[in-house]
Amino acid sequence: MKTANVSWDQYIAYTVSESESQPAVISIDFKTEVKEGLIIHGTVLSLKDSKPIGDLKLALIYGQLRLTIAEIAEINFDNVILSSDK
Repeated sequence: MKTANVSWDQYIAYTVSESESQPAVISIDFKTEVKEGLIIHGTVLSLKDSKPIGDLKLALIYGQLRLTIAEIAEINFDNVILSSDK
């Protein structure tokens, strides 16, 4: 497991390479300094030609989790709690 601390103006990138073995699961845990929430932005790439097909957005704000995948889907989860225990 690797730990990285980033500020609001930094980012974390994970590059998938066909020439290397890839994990079956990538797990990411986030901790925030504020109770208001967390917003994650990314890009969805085509598996055929690696061209961008849309944005990936994950927002956890005031107890609501919203996942947007390109222009394909938007998923809402209610009653999500930020815990300072972890």
